Amino acid sequence: MNWKPYTHHGQVFDLSHLDDFEHTYLEPTKDNRQNPYLVKISFSNHCFTDSSNDDQGLVYAGTDSSQRYFNTQRWQYSQLLPKLVTELHQGWVYVVNDNSYFTYRTFDEYNRMLEYDIFFDVFFDKAIRQIVLLVKSAYPRDSLESQHPRIDNRNKVRLFKLLSAAKTGKRVHRQY
Repeated sequence: MNWKPYTHHGQVFDLSHLDDFEHTYLEPTKDNRQNPYLVKISFSNHCFTDSSNDDQGLVYAGTDSSQRYFNTQRWQYSQLLPKLVTELHQGWVYVVNDNSYFTYRTFDEYNRMLEYDIFFDVFFDKAIRQIVLLVKSAYPRDSLESQHPRIDNRNKVRLFKLLSAAKTGKRVHRQY
């Protein structure tokens, strides 16, 4: 999908950084080679919209029937997403409700540390015959307790495990 800019009272918010793109993740192998995974990366409008109207009046007419509101803070942080998603293989992800979850620590405009939550799914799309990484939602967490799913080390995996499973049409499930 290619996102059109969002305009509100003459102010234009560019969304092209969330256009679909392809990225190749290179998994190191034991024999010093690399196992490539070509992945289509896509983003939903939940990366820059919210269900509540915190910005007062920024209604977003999206592609689905649900009412969403443009959120300038989510939009601002969404500009980090392409880089963060291409670097997911460098850290751990957590399986939550059979979808993957990742937390990234960054700093806000006041130089305070904040957690930026990225919820995504990895699957094989038979129509395009390719692995897809769909970022379903991403937002800075309001507090350490806010909207934070319970995670533990039993559900910690590497991105390559998710990619390998998707390539064969399988899923990595949460360990309870």
